[in-house]
Amino acid sequence: MPDDDRDYERLREVAQAWTAQCSRTSVKMYEGEHGTEPSGVAPLYTAAAEIDSRKHLWVRASKALHEHGYEWPLGPYPEFRTHTMFVSRQPAGYAQLVPEACVQIQAKDDFIRIRIMYESGKESESGTTHAGKRNSVVDIAKKVIAYLRKR
Repeated sequence: MPDDDRDYERLREVAQAWTAQCSRTSVKMYEGEHGTEPSGVAPLYTAAAEIDSRKHLWVRASKALHEHGYEWPLGPYPEFRTHTMFVSRQPAGYAQLVPEACVQIQAKDDFIRIRIMYESGKESESGTTHAGKRNSVVDIAKKVIAYLRKR
C-alpha cells in the first residue's frame, strides 16, 4: 500500500493511463461475402484477445486468432470457400465495439483472394496469397492475417 495520499494519487494516475492503453480486439467470421456485419446470424467463429490498441490492426487480429483465451465455437471448424472476417476493437470500460476492418475472403483451388475495407475510410486493398493444404475458416483466416502482417 502507498505510504501517503500523494503515492496513492500517482498510482491511480498510472493505473488509469495503463487501462486507457488496453482494449479487446475481436475477430468474427460469417459465411458468404458481406460489406457490413450481418445481424441476426450467428458467426461461424469468434475470437478475442486483450491487447494494447496502439498495436497495429493485423498484429492485434493475429493475437486474437492465435491466443486460445476466447474462441467460440470450439472446433472442428467448417470449410467455406467464401466468408467474411470482421475485426473490431472494444476500448476498456466500454461495451460498444468499434469496427475497424472487413475482410472478404474467397478460397479457390490453391489461392486465397482477399479484399479489405477499412472503417476509417482508408482506401480498400486487395491481394492474393497461397491457400496451403488445411482450409477450415480459421486456418484460412490465420493465413490471411499472416499475409497482411507482412505487407
